[in-house]
Parts: sequence; structure tokens; C-alpha cells
Amino acid sequence: MAKRRASPRHIGRTKGGLGSKLHAVCDGHGKPVRLLLIAGNVNDIVSNISLL
Repeated sequence: MAKRRASPRHIGRTKGGLGSKLHAVCDGHGKPVRLLLIAGNVNDIVSNISLL
């Protein structure tokens, strides 16, 4: 039986294939203050708590 390769970090399997999400907090001028990369199959609430 062939071994499955480990996916690179922060890439998750979704209905559309492999994906990731980038969440950003921006200042009043639209410039990013904080960025967070999470796997595509992780719920958004996980990232929202850490960005707050």
C-alpha cells in the first residue's frame, strides 16, 4: 500500500480541492495590520478569535 504524502502546512482539503484562506485586519486607510493564513477546511471562527 502506498503511503500518503503529507500536505504542506496550512493547505486543507475542501470540496473544491486543496485550498487555504488568508484573513486580514486593516487600518482606516486599508493597509493590512495583521495577516493570518489558515487551512481551507478550517472554520472561519478559529481565525476570527485570534485576529480580535
